[in-house]
Amino acid sequence: MKHSYTSKEIEYFLEIAFGVEYGSSERLKKWSGEIRVVVKGEPSREDITTLKQVIDELNELANQNIQLRIADENPEITIWFVPVDEMRVYEPNYIQDNWGFFWIWWKDSFEIYRANILIGTDKPTQNIRNHLIREEFTQSLGLCMDSRKYPDSIFYQEWTDTQEFADIDKKLIEILYSKALLPGMTKSQVKKVLSCSPL
Repeated sequence: MKHSYTSKEIEYFLEIAFGVEYGSSERLKKWSGEIRVVVKGEPSREDITTLKQVIDELNELANQNIQLRIADENPEITIWFVPVDEMRVYEPNYIQDNWGFFWIWWKDSFEIYRANILIGTDKPTQNIRNHLIREEFTQSLGLCMDSRKYPDSIFYQEWTDTQEFADIDKKLIEILYSKALLPGMTKSQVKKVLSCSPL
């Protein structure tokens, strides 16, 4: 099924998909193929339920162009459930005072090949942890930026505990993992592809 996108959706995609929260990049970054997700630390039962739900939703929205699955070993994505004060032990790039955090690595081709996600187990409530799992995991797929545009979006920069993807978030995930967009594309190349024809 072909999708066409509104100018509002395209503009938001370009804002969220280009750059990283800590640093900068002028190229599109995305995963490919199967992605093994290994859980470490001390997640609650609800943490695992939320993680599985988010993974199912992301697989569906990506139209199976990536296949995320929880595994026991050899992770591409490691998600740590640890106390906030210990986060730097598990990810040296961690920025203090974040209850949730992610860090990604990509090849010269801009294909993402590794991610580390941290979720605090002590300071955030379960409801907030559920939000952080959704936000940090989704951002680690290549939608790295935050924005002040849409308060119901998972990418909203101000503090929220949104528990589901807004409709525009779903569009962004669909767009990123459409086959028409390739890692390494510039913003102008992506804009041209999105504006020219349905994906």
